[in-house]
Amino acid sequence: MPGHVIRIFDKQRVVIDLGEHDGVVRGTEFDLYSPPTTITGLDDENLGEYRLLKATVRAVEVHERFTVASPPSRRERIAENTRSGQDPFSLFRPARYRSVPGELAVDRQNVEPLETGSLVAVGDLAVARVPPPEPSPPAARSQLHPGETSGDPS
Repeated sequence: MPGHVIRIFDKQRVVIDLGEHDGVVRGTEFDLYSPPTTITGLDDENLGEYRLLKATVRAVEVHERFTVASPPSRRERIAENTRSGQDPFSLFRPARYRSVPGELAVDRQNVEPLETGSLVAVGDLAVARVPPPEPSPPAARSQLHPGETSGDPS
């Protein structure tokens, strides 16, 4: 069910033009993609199109015809330091965490930014991640012990 980003409130919230009417529920995840970029080979042969996955967002508010979605956060443990180094009492305190964005390690000489950039923009494609159906439970079988019969006369 493809939709589009139709409004950006801030760095944490976007509006997508899909809602309850389209089967979206709270927690539905959307991948946000750039417009397609044509990929050509060294001989200028058209090899196809590529869309950059810019972000993944999760539905936090679902309305009849639109959804407000936010990116999921990643937790990172905060090191407990003192002026003299590691805090010796940090082992006895609950760990503290913060949310941080992920990064890729890349060779800057090989970076070729897309013309559209990686900023989420109005009109960006939003594709819902539809979870696979849950497997049905195996058929119930009667548990027979050695020497017992099923009671079936056949």
